[in-house]
Amino acid sequence: MLRLANQSRVLQGAFARATVVGRASAVTHVRFMSDSTDVPPSDQSKPSFRTDKRIESATPFAEPSEIPSADASLLPRTNRVEELQFEAKYTLDAKTKEALDTIEELGFKTRQNLDPERFSDEELDPRNWTGLEFHEVVTRLHNRQFKLGSAYSQSEEELRQLVRAGRVAGADAGVIRSAYHGKHSVVEKNEEDDDLLDADHVNEFMYDDIPTAGHMQVEKVRKMRHLQRMSAYVLPRLVDYHVPFDVKEADKKASPLTFKYTSYTGEEADEEAKVVCYFDPANLGLSDKGLHKFKLLSGQNYDALTGQCKFASKRHPSAPENKHYLLTQILKLKTEAEQGDSFEDVPLDTRHARNKAERIAKRDRYRLAKFPEEWNRPEDKAKQTAFKALFG
Repeated sequence: MLRLANQSRVLQGAFARATVVGRASAVTHVRFMSDSTDVPPSDQSKPSFRTDKRIESATPFAEPSEIPSADASLLPRTNRVEELQFEAKYTLDAKTKEALDTIEELGFKTRQNLDPERFSDEELDPRNWTGLEFHEVVTRLHNRQFKLGSAYSQSEEELRQLVRAGRVAGADAGVIRSAYHGKHSVVEKNEEDDDLLDADHVNEFMYDDIPTAGHMQVEKVRKMRHLQRMSAYVLPRLVDYHVPFDVKEADKKASPLTFKYTSYTGEEADEEAKVVCYFDPANLGLSDKGLHKFKLLSGQNYDALTGQCKFASKRHPSAPENKHYLLTQILKLKTEAEQGDSFEDVPLDTRHARNKAERIAKRDRYRLAKFPEEWNRPEDKAKQTAFKALFG
């Protein structure tokens, strides 16, 4: 029961009120109550709620016939009966009602007429349902599910018989398939409550329940808990993969090449593609003539003072490509050193190695380690002595 009370204006010497009583879909009657019928002469020409008949006997339970009638044009616009009409918020169209009736007929919420002893195994076999009406097919389906229990499983024959009988009865095949596979939604119809929840207009969740900073904090906590779970449950499993560490010198003849890579943590740089290869030509398995020719072909890449060859490449955009390029060039040099003229009469040029050694010696001429002892201050020596005494 919906009650709407609308207070009108206060007249001189009296108070009038109109109460509308009725359901949400219709208004039954309008009730007027007043404590006096005296109207001042100055207000007789104005529209009024008052009537010539006293209505103190009107009660909330009075019948519409006992209530005096009034001209609707005299009522304020907000209090007119036609303005207080209400329409139902939700009404089912014919297609929706037919779909709901089909789902209810399938009885996925309340199953009736469950008496599996009334049917034999042959009658509960879906292959024997040809020619039956829709209601009979649904009844046998429910009894078959009840009789088989946990051993029951859906089949294409059941669905085919349901669709066939449903089409004969005028039901939609799509609704039957959705209901059979459990993809239906039963709408509870309540005649007394028209305030149905309309979920079609609910907006999608946009993560706006809390500010962005709050979501960032929650995500941080979520990541920390994930790492804690990993350390608690995953790290102990790595014990099975423990291998003792044994330091062994690599065989230079088995793997003579040493590659050096450059990487920068947290950023990308062009130098990360550069690859440097170090090796001793004597470990390549060349003959004496081939080794001499290999050193000649290497040019300034061979250091005669250290006996090492150094090849570098950053021609390609990635480190694996540059490594493959260096391997190809070294193999070409090795193949060329074993073939053709050996150039035994050509001496090895070592000027570039000597110049490099001189530059290094000149650069290291003045170092802190060669600071003259007589220039040291006595107080510094006392501090060094105390430091050695305390910390060894």
